Amino acid sequence: MTPTFVQAGHNLKAIWMKEIGNKREERITISDTIADITLDVIGLTELAKAYDFVTKQNPTPLYVYLCRFFPFIRKLPTNDNYKFYDAVNTINNVSEKLLADQKNSPVQGTDLLSILVKANYQLPVNEQLTHPWALYFLAKNPDFQDRLRKELLDIFPDRDYHPTFDQIEKLKFLDCTVKETLRFFPPASNITTYNFLPFGTGARTCLGIKMAVLELKCMLAVLIRNFEFKLVEGFTFGVKYTTVAKPLPGIDLLVSRVDC
Repeated sequence: MTPTFVQAGHNLKAIWMKEIGNKREERITISDTIADITLDVIGLTELAKAYDFVTKQNPTPLYVYLCRFFPFIRKLPTNDNYKFYDAVNTINNVSEKLLADQKNSPVQGTDLLSILVKANYQLPVNEQLTHPWALYFLAKNPDFQDRLRKELLDIFPDRDYHPTFDQIEKLKFLDCTVKETLRFFPPASNITTYNFLPFGTGARTCLGIKMAVLELKCMLAVLIRNFEFKLVEGFTFGVKYTTVAKPLPGIDLLVSRVDC
C-alpha cells in the first residue's frame, strides 16, 4: 500500500500548493484537510461512512434488551432499520472485495476488515488523525523539522518523487519522529480492540498498527519534503480527550514551500 499512501501525500501537497498560490506562506487549518484526503485516496470513503453510521447508533437500553430477545424487531420496515442494513450490506460487500486475496491470514471473513477499519479509518472520518499532531510538533521544534527534511532530501530527487517501501523504512529519523508523536498522542488510546485469536497465538497489539504507521510515514515524507511548517503567533487550541486526542477547534499552521 506504499504507493497509495505516498499518492495521498502528493494529493494533499497539490491542495496546499494551490492554497499558497503566489504568496510566501499561507495560514492553513491542517487538521481539516488531512482526514478527507486520506480516505479519498485509499478509496474507503463509502466503507468508512458505513462504519461511522453503525458505530454512532445509540439505542436505548430497552430497545437493546427487546432486540436481544425478539430479533425480528431489527427487521421491521422502518427507516432506521433500512439505513442500518444498507450500512451493514456496504460493510460486508466492500470488505469481501478487499479480502478476496487474503489467503493466509489467521483471521478470515470480514472480521479482519472490521478490526482494520476501526483501527485506521474510523478516526479519519472524525478528523482525528495523528498527522496534524506530527506536523504541529515539528513546527514547534524547527530544529527537528530541519533535520527530518535533510534526511528526506537525500532520497527525493525532486518534489514529485514517489519513494518505495524500502526507502521509507530506511529513514531512521522519520521513524523516530513518528514514534515520538505516537508517544504523546496515541491515535486510539481508549478504543476497545477486538482479537479473537487463541491466547498465545498473536501479539497483543492493534492489528492495523503497521499499516497506520506506514501511512503516517509516507504522508509525512512527502509533506516535510515539500513544505515548511511554522506556528501561528498567538494561536491556541484546546484538546478534547475521547477515544483520541482531538484538537479544538483545529490546528492552524503557517505553511510555505520548500524551494528545492
